[in-house]
Amino acid sequence: MRELAIVALGRGAQILIGLIALRVITWQLDQDQLGQYSLILTVTTLFALALINPLGMYFYRHVHEWVETGRGPAFMLLALLGCALMATVTAAVILLVYSLGLDISLAWMVALIAGSVLLVSGNNTLVPAFNILGYRVRWVVLSVTTLAFSLVISYCLMSFRPSAEYWIAGQLLGHGLMLVPVVILFHRLTSQGIGVRSPYLELSDFVNTHGRSFLKFCWPLSIAVTLNWGQFQSFKVFLAEMGTLEALGYFTASYAVCAGVMASIESVAQQYFYPKFYRDVSQASRQQCLSSWAQYAQIMIPIVTLFFMFVLCFAKPLLVVLVDQKYHDGIFFVYVAAFIEYFRVLGNIYSLCMQATKETERLILPQFLGSLAAISSVPCFILIFGVDGFSAGVILSSAFYVWLIRRTVVKDVGESRDWLGVKELGIMALIFLLIFFLIGLLELDLILSIVVLCGGGVLTLLGLYIMVKRQREIVIDAQ
Repeated sequence: MRELAIVALGRGAQILIGLIALRVITWQLDQDQLGQYSLILTVTTLFALALINPLGMYFYRHVHEWVETGRGPAFMLLALLGCALMATVTAAVILLVYSLGLDISLAWMVALIAGSVLLVSGNNTLVPAFNILGYRVRWVVLSVTTLAFSLVISYCLMSFRPSAEYWIAGQLLGHGLMLVPVVILFHRLTSQGIGVRSPYLELSDFVNTHGRSFLKFCWPLSIAVTLNWGQFQSFKVFLAEMGTLEALGYFTASYAVCAGVMASIESVAQQYFYPKFYRDVSQASRQQCLSSWAQYAQIMIPIVTLFFMFVLCFAKPLLVVLVDQKYHDGIFFVYVAAFIEYFRVLGNIYSLCMQATKETERLILPQFLGSLAAISSVPCFILIFGVDGFSAGVILSSAFYVWLIRRTVVKDVGESRDWLGVKELGIMALIFLLIFFLIGLLELDLILSIVVLCGGGVLTLLGLYIMVKRQREIVIDAQ
């Protein structure tokens, strides 16, 4: 009970810090600087997804097995060496092809992007492993401390100069400094009472025993997540190039409102379901992996859908509370972001099935077709309908991608095993629709928006409790 209370408080603090950070960055940065920040983050995400994400997924897939055999500390060091190698590759690529035309020097770009790949990705790879291994209190304490530390440093740096690069530099310093205690604690927890071998010996053994499996797992996943970037991130480049940085900054503020809510819900849900999921698939057969994923999806998809409806319903008060006043007219972009984030999270849930079965090559075709649809349609819609036209291209291509990847998964899992809770969601949709029309009649200020969000949050949590309870009953009955 004490552990549950600490974790709940920590998760609340984590969400609160994220909301404060959003308010601070939209207060300190104007539209042009916020657009510049978004573009740097978009490029950083490309390298992190292509180079680090597959390494992290493989690490999580086998971390239980490695820790149980006393190889956790060595493989942790190998993972960090992998991050360092990928950061070097990132720096080399930027030096060769940098041509974004931003008001930032090449040295700054290399430091920010390669530094993020090394420090932020290194921290974000190791910290979730504590949760997967069952150390939930330590995980939430490290997560909250990293976020708080990074926010304080970014705020202090921006007091000297409110710019995108100073904000990102603060994030790098915060994550990098916190990486030291993360490494020490991970080593201590995973080496107790076990004879730990040298990472050099482990590297040799890894190449011999896991080399082929690692490459088979990672290269398709790297291609798939790169294509995923083309699906869900490349439109920002088109928006900046075919529109303006100010337009991208305006969208970024609205997008962050929705992304913050959806990412928080995704993270909280994963906290409770990821440890069991990765433990179940660690050394399981293909059919057992499919069954474990189906149980995960039966709970996650209704939860994500519920909070998607919450964001659509309460978009207006969310915008008033979470971002600075100069961005309050971006209500349309919040609706657009809600659909983009919803399809992104659904895609992540379905792709996890292929990661569990180590058939990541099956992700490539749906990702390729979805990415191709996004990259080809977004510029066309912008040319035809203007800057706001990008939304139609992104939403339609994202829906197409989710349809494709669901079709791939359903062939193995079965048609009705992912979508449950439709009745409960239908009832909540009607309630949200009524509230949406009532909110439209109100003149919202900050205080009233907070009150409305508190009431909506209580209602949503009640719906969540009923839905999760029902889903767990269905899973137990199925067993």
